[in-house]
Amino acid sequence: MVWFKVHVQQALYHSTLIIPPALTINASPPNATWKYGHYDAAIFTVDDTRCEEWPTSGLKGHAVVEVHLIMQPLPLQGKTSSASWAARFLTYVQWLDVMPQQHGNLLEHTMQMHVLKCAM
Repeated sequence: MVWFKVHVQQALYHSTLIIPPALTINASPPNATWKYGHYDAAIFTVDDTRCEEWPTSGLKGHAVVEVHLIMQPLPLQGKTSSASWAARFLTYVQWLDVMPQQHGNLLEHTMQMHVLKCAM
C-alpha cells in the first residue's frame, strides 16, 4: 500500500500537554502539477535503541531526510498477520548529510543552522 502524504501529530516540545494541529508530509512523484515531484523534509529517528530525544540531543540518533515514498507492506490476501512489520510504515528517502563547518562546528556561523547536502 502506497501513500502520497501522511498526517503527523505530536506534542509541543516545551509544553507536552499541548497538541498542535497535524502536519502533512508529502511524497508525491512527478506529475503534471509537480514536474519534479513534491517531497517534504523531515527528521526521523534512526536508532530507537538509544535514549536520544530530539531536539535536546541535536541530531544524534536522528537523520534529516527528504521523503520520496511512504508505504506499508500488506500480508498475503486472506492471511492475517501479527508480524511486527504489518503495523509499520516504511519510507524511501533521500538522506541529507550535515556538513561540518570551520573549526569542526556543526552549525553555520552566521545563521547558527545546520548546512545540509544530499548524501551519495
